Amino acid sequence: MSAPASRSHCDLKSFFDTVNHDRLMKALLEKVRCRMTLGLNGRYLRAGVVLPEGTCEATSQGVPQGGPLSPLLANIALDPLDKELEARGHKFARYADELPRFARPSGSHSAGCLPSVGSS
Repeated sequence: MSAPASRSHCDLKSFFDTVNHDRLMKALLEKVRCRMTLGLNGRYLRAGVVLPEGTCEATSQGVPQGGPLSPLLANIALDPLDKELEARGHKFARYADELPRFARPSGSHSAGCLPSVGSS
């Protein structure tokens, strides 16, 4: 019988605030063929935010949090990370920017996986 899997949790710091719009739109273009849907997503990303004092601030990066599209857009943006971690043999079930990771205690892939994943 194998040892039970251990579990760790990772939250991608400031993920929603730092999503690159151009990269996300390129990833969407690979998955979505409807130009109207792509246009709406672009407008959603650039719509800006209303600050507490009531002023509107433009958004050049990031994904609005709390909306129905946020988890979907996060999953599309992070798909390359998922594929890289899977290729390295990691077991996980990521939802948006939450990344629980499962590993065998004695496994060679149980530590240090995220710091070694580079951005491209």
